[in-house]
Amino acid sequence: MISGASEKHVQQIKFLVDYWAKKGEILPRSEDAIRSGINDFIVLQKDGNVVATVSIIGYTQQLAELRSLCVHPDQHGKDFGSRIVFAAENEARVRNVKIVFVLTRKPGFFAKLGFKRGTVRTEKIYKDCVGCPLYKNGCDEVYMEKKL
Repeated sequence: MISGASEKHVQQIKFLVDYWAKKGEILPRSEDAIRSGINDFIVLQKDGNVVATVSIIGYTQQLAELRSLCVHPDQHGKDFGSRIVFAAENEARVRNVKIVFVLTRKPGFFAKLGFKRGTVRTEKIYKDCVGCPLYKNGCDEVYMEKKL
């Protein structure tokens, strides 16, 4: 079942984010950041447990980022990553977003979902990147976007 996240999902989202952040796949998020942005998260649940999550962060009325995409390590290969991305795209359409983007170390995954490589948009740079240590030390993430 795919739904918007709520307070009851915070700990499970935090577990997934911590797991993948420790692997160097995504940036860490504090529990407070997850809790305060819980309305931006979507979760995919199986047997009452969160097996995938992603957040949608708006930059302009027509531009949003998909971030903190996580699939439980025991649930890989079951298409949960694709399903949660498609759900996020549908939610973005409901919000009248025209372009979604990601910064990723897994460009092949997003290419299969129709994302194309591009140049990081200034909205992202000025809002988030300039304060990130990776930006100052050579970010290795790939910018990709998809028109909805």
